[in-house]
Parts: sequence; structure tokens; C-alpha cells
Amino acid sequence: MSSEHDAYSEQPESPPEGAAQRALAPRLILIGGVVSALLASALLLAVAAAGRIAAQRGARASTTPSPAVATATPSPSPTPRTGFLVYTDSADGFLVQYPQNWAVDSSATPVIQFSDDSNETGYVMQVALPAPSALPGGGGDPAKADTWVNYELNIFAQKYPQNFILLNSGITTREIGGVTWQSGAGLITNNSSGIRLQVYATVYQGKPYLINLLAAQDRFSAGTQEYFEPMLNSFAFLKAAP
Repeated sequence: MSSEHDAYSEQPESPPEGAAQRALAPRLILIGGVVSALLASALLLAVAAAGRIAAQRGARASTTPSPAVATATPSPSPTPRTGFLVYTDSADGFLVQYPQNWAVDSSATPVIQFSDDSNETGYVMQVALPAPSALPGGGGDPAKADTWVNYELNIFAQKYPQNFILLNSGITTREIGGVTWQSGAGLITNNSSGIRLQVYATVYQGKPYLINLLAAQDRFSAGTQEYFEPMLNSFAFLKAAP
């Protein structure tokens, strides 16, 4: 992994690292590990190493209190589609189905990562739940989904300033889990190849939710049809307790 510091700290004019920046560290490290691995010729993903580093950084960030959210109780678990398993996160109030042979990494809270192979990765889906305080000063309205689309795209743009191409930012919408999400996309280039990034964001019951989809550019369409669309269509929020 080429870097273990968060993206915002790369700007020399920025103030010393604060609580919000420390809270970003696990996300940036895991994202950095994914992209660096996908850009490598063998598409290797060092999930275990990223998880260890993220856990150490996460311990520092744990002193920052999280905003109060509604207590959630699981809805009846759906019957998995053939070849898929159900991942339920009762604490953060969502469930999603994922291919049964995929790896799941929940060690780098607040990111849950699903990948087709923990050693040689071609497709990645991340569900991230950043705290509203993670937004940098002047970063936009935390109650708006497009703010979080831009937030996520900016993380990649600042981490890979010479290689990131913005394709669109928050201009498209779709329904996931009965809720409207906004979406943006980018491309991380590496000579003649590239990694396609699709970001979805929504704010549900006052809490931001992000979904990242990553794959090699020439495999993204096939991965969307075979994996990403079934996963997105299965995503559901758990019912809030009265």
C-alpha cells in the first residue's frame, strides 16, 4: 500500500489532523488498499494488512462520539437468491445479499467490504457509514445525498490526484431499498488500463449511507450485470423500532 495517511492531510495548508480526519483514516486506508491492488497487474488486494492498520487507526478514532440514531430491529430475513448469502447489520440497520463465494471484511469500521476473492480481486462493493462530522469544513450540507457523493469522489481524487478522472457527480438517481440514492462516477487510470468507480449515497433517518462499486473498466459492465445489480437490488433498510 502506497500510503497510510488520510487524503485530506496531503494538503500542506490544512490544519493539524483533527477528530474528523482521524475518523476518516480507516475508510481511506481500506479504499487505498482496494485501488492500489486493483491497479496492480495481478489485481491483488491486501485485505488482511489493510484491516490490521485500519483497526489500529480505528482505536484512535473511537474517542469521537457517534451521533444518536434510531434503534433498529431486523425485518424478516429474505430468502437468499441462488448462490447468494445474506449479510445483516443490525447495528447500522441494513442487509444485503452477496455471492456466497465472496469474502466479507468488516474489520475497518465504518466500512463493510465485499470482494470476489480476498487474494486476487476483480470486483469490490463497499457499504460505508461515515459520521456527519467526517465532512471537512465547508464540505456541504450533511443532510443532502449529493454532499456525500462529492465527499466520496473527493477522497479518491485527492488520494490519486494524477490518475483520477471525474465522470459525473451526483447527477443521476436510482432507487435502492425503497429509498432514492444519488450517484456519481470516476475513473482511476493506470497507463492504458483503469478502475471504474461508481458511488451511491443517501441520507436515511438522518444518517449517511454510501455504496462504492469498483472493478476494472473493461470488466465493470459484466460485473454489474452478474454481481452488482443483484446486490444493489437486495439492499434493504431494517425497520426502525417504534
